[in-house]
Amino acid sequence: MSFSEYRASGGRFDPKTEYERLYQLKLQHGFTVPVMEGYEQYGLKYTDKRGTLNINNPAFNGVKDYRSKFVTSKKRVDGKFKWFDSRTGKVFDVNAAKEYIAEKNDIAAKAYYQKVYGTETPVADMNYLNKLIRNTNRLNQTVNPLKITRDMTPIEGEEGETVFSKANQKRINTLNNEIAEAKKGTSYEKKENAELEYKINQAVTNKEEEPINLKDVSATSGYVDMRRKQLEIDKQFNTSGSGVVY
Repeated sequence: MSFSEYRASGGRFDPKTEYERLYQLKLQHGFTVPVMEGYEQYGLKYTDKRGTLNINNPAFNGVKDYRSKFVTSKKRVDGKFKWFDSRTGKVFDVNAAKEYIAEKNDIAAKAYYQKVYGTETPVADMNYLNKLIRNTNRLNQTVNPLKITRDMTPIEGEEGETVFSKANQKRINTLNNEIAEAKKGTSYEKKENAELEYKINQAVTNKEEEPINLKDVSATSGYVDMRRKQLEIDKQFNTSGSGVVY
């Protein structure tokens, strides 16, 4: 949701309030993921001859944890003994192990963040909200032409446009693009895509007298464009009198 969408919604979404909520939770809990019961995690606590190391560094301890669990024997391969991975049933591959470690740690982290913060992506969400608040303030500020250009000369062939208006529009586009970029990978993007998916599915399966027009689904993103294109190339949607209207 953009700030303009928030205002149009009647103020149900307040980015400042939401940011403050997440910030207070961060102060209280931080982003360090503890040992989660029922989840497979690596690198949080590794025990060796020196004792227990709890440095919360998956890159340092993760592979050690993994090896202690799955890589405990060797197998003869081409006349040589190599470490054997009981999980994969193959010769131990450290890169494959790291991918598995990252996947499992990520699952646990998302579960923890969802429980504590109410979102699987609190860091990305806070970064997005911060960018949204800052850039919206800049968009709402009165622009001093001298900060961009003092040239109010009309542009040939572009009615109503001046050198300044072009520069100012570029500034606005840049700020909005920064907001859109910061939104990627956040719970807000996920929610928006889920809502759009629902609207598109409703359009496809709609049996009402007035079919839903996909042109009225006012959302733009790479995901949206991909879904619209899928519908456009699917011929079956063009055969129903009460289906999708292009």
